[in-house]
Amino acid sequence: MAFAIAKVIIEIKDAVGSNKDELVQSLEETANRLLAVERMVVSGVPKAAEEAMENLKRILGEQMKELKDLADKSLALRVLDNEAHGTKIRQIFQRVEGATKSFFVEMAISIQQTASQIHDETKRAALDRLHPSEKADHKTVLEEQGLKREACTDGTRVRILQDITKWANDRSLASPRVFWLTGQAGSGKTTIAYTIAKLFEKDADSNQHTVLGGNFLCSRQFQETQSQTRVLPTIAYQLARKCESYADALHVADKFDSVKFNVATQLRDLLVGPWQQSEGTRCLGPLLYLIVIDALDEIEGEGGSAFLGDLLHTIDKCDLRGLKFLVTSRSNPELVERCKTFTSEAICRLQDVPVEEARLDIRIYLKDKLKNLEGSPELAELERRADGLFIYAATAVKYLFPRRSIT
Repeated sequence: MAFAIAKVIIEIKDAVGSNKDELVQSLEETANRLLAVERMVVSGVPKAAEEAMENLKRILGEQMKELKDLADKSLALRVLDNEAHGTKIRQIFQRVEGATKSFFVEMAISIQQTASQIHDETKRAALDRLHPSEKADHKTVLEEQGLKREACTDGTRVRILQDITKWANDRSLASPRVFWLTGQAGSGKTTIAYTIAKLFEKDADSNQHTVLGGNFLCSRQFQETQSQTRVLPTIAYQLARKCESYADALHVADKFDSVKFNVATQLRDLLVGPWQQSEGTRCLGPLLYLIVIDALDEIEGEGGSAFLGDLLHTIDKCDLRGLKFLVTSRSNPELVERCKTFTSEAICRLQDVPVEEARLDIRIYLKDKLKNLEGSPELAELERRADGLFIYAATAVKYLFPRRSIT
């Protein structure tokens, strides 16, 4: 259609001759645009521009009919003496030209959108090379495999949750980058970490300045959740889904093969480098991203301590402004010594919670989980025997109501 109407316009232009320079020039420009449209259509029209193509076809069809009536040479030659015919030709090619320009604009927009989609798909494909662990994500629930984490019972762990929340929302440069929560096995570290992750994930769409950037909840229950080298790739994947500027920098750096390397290399290539590179374009996003890494002592071998050591060393040497890390594990005397360069508020040991406070939390927890025993001597005996240790209370509840879960 475009070629046919361009041919008619050229015939009229040739018939008019060179006596009407302005008209001839306009006819030539319109014919050239139509020929360009024809070449573009032959190459293929993006799906997003199909509607614009149909609209152009309709307009060209209407104008083709009118032009055919004027294509007769004897009529065209009289254009010189008949201003009405000249005006009609001008109106026709103006409409054709307008429709053609609109089509070019739609095509340009469509091409840009298609290119953007391809770019986004390429970035997503690149992120998949990080092989993130789904089981380590706090949102994953696989009850048939015993993977169901629980949040703190309402009214329990109030002070420590408040301390962590206050720290996470503290934007001052004096605020430590790392909050290391320690405690013995079964003391509730995972429950606290899960509660914090849920809190900052939940508020991601609000005006809160801190959002959950990534999380990795370690566990010996699965191979992928106890592998030292799966932690940072998973964090990088999740953070890239939350922070577009970081995702762009990660894509440009193109060091996804670092998933095969040690933690120090992963920290440099997947976190520090891209995060620092994206600093200038992060101004429109949240001011802080919280990274939650739970139960590092569940990492196989001594990998958890080595990981935390590398992380602390990196935090000490590199500017990771905009990131905060909540890390939980059992205490490690060697790393405690290394942490002396951090503000003391960055470390909170569960065993340091006053006994009376812990006893009150245990009482609330047991009343919530064992409602049928409220006020009974048995419940009072459970409280007495727990003596502030959540592991005892949680084990008793699991024994009375069996259900596999990570606590």
